[in-house]
Amino acid sequence: MNQTPRDWLLDRHSGAVLELDALRRAVLPERRLNGREFLRELFRPALPAWAMLGVVWVALLALNASQAPAPEPPNHAPQFAATWSNPNAQLDVLLAETRALR
Repeated sequence: MNQTPRDWLLDRHSGAVLELDALRRAVLPERRLNGREFLRELFRPALPAWAMLGVVWVALLALNASQAPAPEPPNHAPQFAATWSNPNAQLDVLLAETRALR
């Protein structure tokens, strides 16, 4: 069997990996992440992608706001003007509103 020097060294020291892992666990305390650190570690690898998504959302919101029609103000002027000229205008306005509800 023809082994390279790399394969020979890895085979010779394969048991050292388990010993080193056990030594690391014994020496280093187990680290718990709090909420802020967890979110940082969750989003940091894809930070450019999250930033681009944020830019796209802001652009979409701006586009939507610019395309929305402006609400028209209610036109009550003719009804109020009619109440000054006609004594029964209030009754006419009330009847018109009830007909519109039907």
